[in-house]
Amino acid sequence: LVIYPEGTRSRNAEMMPFKKGAFRIAIDNAMPMVPVTITGSEKVWKPGSKLIMGGRVRLVIHDPIPTAGLTYDDRDALAARVRAAQIALGARA
Repeated sequence: LVIYPEGTRSRNAEMMPFKKGAFRIAIDNAMPMVPVTITGSEKVWKPGSKLIMGGRVRLVIHDPIPTAGLTYDDRDALAARVRAAQIALGARA
């Protein structure tokens, strides 16, 4: 299951606030979260544009974050762990 927790693309390459649904689904199903960071896409496909330009995009697949044993009340902490993993490798908060 692939979910973009930001819900929309940022206009300025800054990470948007996460929606909580992705984290609730993962917790409810005891599925690990596998954060994926994409950087540079705002340069090759500008938000709001239909034109895709050539260029370099970086995709980083992070280590899974287990959710077994977490509850609904842990979803904010889980979201914070995912965000921290992405920021550590170059995503802009």
